[in-house]
Amino acid sequence: MSGTGLIMLTGVTPVISVEYIGFVDAGSPAGATGSTFTLNSTNIGGPGLIVLGVSTEGSTTPYTLSTITLNGTSATSVNNPAPVLGSNYTSAGLFQCVIASGSTANIVVTFSTVVNRTRIGIWRITNYNSTTPISTNTSNAASGGTSITTTLTSMQSGAGVVGVCTTGDVTPHTWTGLTENYDSGIASSVTNAGTEGSGASRITFSSSNLDIVVSASSAGQALILTAAAWR
Repeated sequence: MSGTGLIMLTGVTPVISVEYIGFVDAGSPAGATGSTFTLNSTNIGGPGLIVLGVSTEGSTTPYTLSTITLNGTSATSVNNPAPVLGSNYTSAGLFQCVIASGSTANIVVTFSTVVNRTRIGIWRITNYNSTTPISTNTSNAASGGTSITTTLTSMQSGAGVVGVCTTGDVTPHTWTGLTENYDSGIASSVTNAGTEGSGASRITFSSSNLDIVVSASSAGQALILTAAAWR
């Protein structure tokens, strides 16, 4: 199940919001291999702190996500962990960039080497106290796993949370702790598309630690889950 739209919390100052905008599969056609992908006139929803969740599958060669720019401005890495090796290297990362005006952006994603496919989930956070996350965490599991958990500590009531998960097989995800926004095979129209990318978000109402769990429908290749919270 996937959800869309705006999440807001009232009764606190400021009123923070986390708006899921959508996702794009990078490449032309979508899902084509490459080391640099340009996504012109991508919907980002409007001005604010734009959060990008990047799910990628490479090959058996390690890679890094080198840079992401929005209208020429470099996005900052929130969580950019090293890829996990299943049959191929797989990764999930979070990046952020403050956009002062406009509802679209030209997004350019550059990797250190050619990757098989990549997906970018987009959220817009507004009315935040700071662009510095109050909590971040990443977990990964080796091939054959069906569930992965990561925990955000030092939480605050009224925080906005975004998470992204990637698995090396097309196997649907179920989220616990966050509300799923999207979940499908990356570039599923492309022959041999074999990677699942999903994203989720929410507003918290507690300062307790937040456990985030993603369960895959069947055992497959490596899973990697990353999440962050802002206030």
